[in-house]
Amino acid sequence: MNDSDQTPAQASFRRLFLVSTVLLVAAAAVAAVLMLRVFVGNLTPEIERKAAMVGEVISRQVSSALDLGIPFDRLHGMDAFLDRVLADNPDIDHIAVSDPFGKTTYSRTRRSAAGQERAETASGDEGQVRVPVSGEGRPRAMVELGISRAGIESKIYAVVFDMAIVLLVAGLFAFELLSLIFQVSIVGPLSRLWSAFRAAASGDFTTRVAASGQREWEVAAGAWNDLIRRLAEAWQQVVADAESVRATLAEAEIGQRLGRLVEETQARFRMADPLRLRTVVRAQAVAIRAPVFVFIMAEELSRSFLPVFIRDIRDPGSALSPELAVGVTMSAFMLMVAVVTPFAGVIVAKLGVRRMFMIGVVPSALAYLGTAFAASIGEVILWRALAGVGYAVVYIVCQGFVAGAATPQRRAQGMALFMGAVFAAGVCGPALGGVIADQVGPRPTFIVSTGLCLLSLMLIYAQLRQLGGGEVPERRLRLADFSLVVRNPSFVALLLCSAMPAKIALTGVLFYLVPLLLAKLGSTSAEIGRILMIYAGCTALLTPIAARVADRWRLNGWMIALGGMVSGLGMLAILLRVDASAVVIAVLLLGLGHAASIAPQLAVVPEITERECQVLGVTAVLSVFRSIERIGSVIGPLLAAALVQIGGEALAMAAIGAFLIVMSLAYAAFGRPTAIAAEARS
Repeated sequence: MNDSDQTPAQASFRRLFLVSTVLLVAAAAVAAVLMLRVFVGNLTPEIERKAAMVGEVISRQVSSALDLGIPFDRLHGMDAFLDRVLADNPDIDHIAVSDPFGKTTYSRTRRSAAGQERAETASGDEGQVRVPVSGEGRPRAMVELGISRAGIESKIYAVVFDMAIVLLVAGLFAFELLSLIFQVSIVGPLSRLWSAFRAAASGDFTTRVAASGQREWEVAAGAWNDLIRRLAEAWQQVVADAESVRATLAEAEIGQRLGRLVEETQARFRMADPLRLRTVVRAQAVAIRAPVFVFIMAEELSRSFLPVFIRDIRDPGSALSPELAVGVTMSAFMLMVAVVTPFAGVIVAKLGVRRMFMIGVVPSALAYLGTAFAASIGEVILWRALAGVGYAVVYIVCQGFVAGAATPQRRAQGMALFMGAVFAAGVCGPALGGVIADQVGPRPTFIVSTGLCLLSLMLIYAQLRQLGGGEVPERRLRLADFSLVVRNPSFVALLLCSAMPAKIALTGVLFYLVPLLLAKLGSTSAEIGRILMIYAGCTALLTPIAARVADRWRLNGWMIALGGMVSGLGMLAILLRVDASAVVIAVLLLGLGHAASIAPQLAVVPEITERECQVLGVTAVLSVFRSIERIGSVIGPLLAAALVQIGGEALAMAAIGAFLIVMSLAYAAFGRPTAIAAEARS
């Protein structure tokens, strides 16, 4: 917004908005700290009570064996039994069963041989729970269970992380909702009044302010509208009287002077017929941000556990292997997004933003609800495909609204608001969804997604009057457009060597392989969600910085190649060590690589398709680029599934990383715009 467009009170409202957000987040943080103190105080006693109950179970088993006459030192299968108890109770570090004289006869621990010796000597840095094995009025053995302090600390850390995620999401929710309330209810109305006042100050008295209520600003707007109407009526009467006087004057020169005076006044001050005053309702791009944030959050909630959820569905009637079922399901979503997107823009132009947003939310809500109760792979594929339809429609609707609501000078800022909501949901959604899935399970999490869809629908419905604009006609892509653009070798090189491989890595590695591999390594859904946050955080924070660097130093081609190589190297790190830290490195470098290459890709497209842009326009060429690029999103999960069946998740990740490096080197060698330009000049 330019300084000339700001109302005098707008800076004060921004300060009030920031103070309100900080106070809400601070209150939530204080409540979280107080709850954490209660949790920490009750955690150890609860774990000790649980260990005592486990000890009672072991005691009864040992007592039953002794009652049958089996000697204490010949309880065969005791080690296997204790191993099962340890496996079922991760809070317990070791179990020891000793005879009445205190000699340990049976002992199992999660540690190595050194840890075994420590368990036998009952080191004091661990909580100890002792349960006697009694019988015939005397103790016959003693069961000792050790509670690891590291286990307690890990639970505390997990709760701290979960609370931090909840606080982050609560802060962003507060930011989005307060932004919506301030902009639509305060800043927007005052901006409309201020615009009317500025227009009148420049001599334009043709516009009234849309207002139909009794709120303070609407009363002021009503008074202003009444003033404008009476002024228009008075001016109309002045013109009529001037014409009447001119008709009765005998002197022609005086009549001409009177006519010139009226014309000069009309030239200086723009007046309108009282019945034809223009009513302008300025659609605000920020009004779409909160609904977008909530809707995208609904999709992102399942990101951390969706592949594991699909893989674990038991469907004897399915001909697909579990790995391939995951790939097909995820590709079905991406395929519907790719297919529906080119047509959604045309439908939006006919039906309007408001109606199409509500139409798009309905299939998404139904899809999440259907997935929550799906009993077979076929049902999950169907529901995820339907979710792809809704996602594509809503995404295009919101882009169309921003393009229509913002002025050409502020369209980039409008798109930044839109993408900011998408990035914020991408940061919070996977982590929050992982926390919910850990606490209540994956299926209820899909029901939460359904509720978020309905919430986004309510937010749009509440703003129907304010969202009166934004409908912009959109040209439908034709096959001839694709045919013209794909004949450009530079365009094809960018697609095949950078854009499509990047999408393959996004859906095949980040969405498919990372959750499966981390789950295989023992990570919870909440931990997987926190790791996925790294990617969204990198792209949200570093993409603008990378774009400025590329523009300033004219490094678009090199940034594209470098981004692909960085992403690929991160995935190859899994060959050195298959653990969670290697996966974190892969996700981090994938985020850095995409942050470095996404903006330069879009900047390079008009540069290498100058002739095609003259024929079709830049928007149409970029639409062709995006449409073909999405093929990589469809291929990614299927390719990852095929590689998993061949060599497992780690090998699949490394293979895709090697593919990215090869394609990036090929683009650096043959596809960069500078190289092509040099070749053309030679």
